[in-house]
Amino acid sequence: MQLALSGLTALRVWRAIRAGKLPGVRVGARIDLPAPDPAPANRWTQKAFDLVFLGINEPLDQKHPLHIAVPDAKLRIRTRGTACSVFTRIPTGSFVDVGHGVAIACPELVFAEMSAAMNRPVQLLLGYELCGGYSRDDADPREGEVTYSVDPLTTPEAIGAYLEGCRHMPRIWQSREVLPYLMGNAWSPIEAIIAQMIVLDPCESGYGLGEIELNHRVGAAKKGSRVPDILFAGTHVGLNYDGGGHFGLDDVIAAAGTDREKEVVAKARSKIVDDKRRDRELLVAGYSVMAVTSEDLYEPGGLDAVMAQVIELIERETGRELTEQRDFLNDERMASRRQRFLWSLLPGKRGLRILQQNAATKRAIEDYLRTVREADKAFRLFESNGPKLGTWLYIPLNEQTGRFT
Repeated sequence: MQLALSGLTALRVWRAIRAGKLPGVRVGARIDLPAPDPAPANRWTQKAFDLVFLGINEPLDQKHPLHIAVPDAKLRIRTRGTACSVFTRIPTGSFVDVGHGVAIACPELVFAEMSAAMNRPVQLLLGYELCGGYSRDDADPREGEVTYSVDPLTTPEAIGAYLEGCRHMPRIWQSREVLPYLMGNAWSPIEAIIAQMIVLDPCESGYGLGEIELNHRVGAAKKGSRVPDILFAGTHVGLNYDGGGHFGLDDVIAAAGTDREKEVVAKARSKIVDDKRRDRELLVAGYSVMAVTSEDLYEPGGLDAVMAQVIELIERETGRELTEQRDFLNDERMASRRQRFLWSLLPGKRGLRILQQNAATKRAIEDYLRTVREADKAFRLFESNGPKLGTWLYIPLNEQTGRFT
């Protein structure tokens, strides 16, 4: 069998590889898009797709299709449960050999493809992931377990260079619009979400606070240096994210009354002490680094309060006037919209509910616009043909669907 996987399927495989779930997979060299070949089978059937070694062993269906890339429209695979894309003008070396005759889209191509599958903020978060040191779960990216301390798959510079050769892909303009906000070296999904909120323009529900650096090392030697999660470029103002499990308090509760209690408490205490020493060392080095907690993200107005303090520190240090950002911060309507946007990016049932509401609203708007376009088409048809027919052109409206028939 010879096959090239693309889109969401390729992304799923990359995530499984980074999580160490596919120890038998060898990430090989970059190659050009190969032509599909079902051999030793005579034709493409569901049984011909032998992808168990990639963790793909469920039956193919249209709800979660297998995304396939082919170099020519004549080579399309039309088996049920597959979604086939034709790539005729993409850069060379756009696929990566993973063995057994299978190739997957390179990380840069995966990012470019997601213009047609994701909205702007979600695609930007994917970019942080591909260029960062963590990987979301392959089966449940939103709520599943995150893998940390992995090597980045690509860089923002490599993605930018690749996009120059993808001028004819669907919605590729979105990838180009997202790229200026993309940075490498994010170490966690929450860190990436906070970074995205900082750099996005206020009109896109961000804070518009300019460029930042992720995990910038402070100090000459690696052993004796400290690394703030986020540092505002051109300043000594930074942020560190301390999540709910940062100090291991859940482990302390779980170990209470057991033989491991003292050991677990000592480990949590050590983490707290190290954080305090880090804060002191950064302060002596001239850096004002504030902690952002999970409560700041989930409680209404929590992150806004942190950013108000950031604005005050930046203005005090640099003399810059951030009046516009402060005005957006104090606008109640924009604050409500910004909080819902933040919740939609975070794990949890509330964020998922907001995403579903947004999707329903988007579908309603699309249906309305489709009806308007059909109405406009009908009236244009009347204007062009009515006088010739010498009578009114009757075009009935279906009351159930709201569309012209």
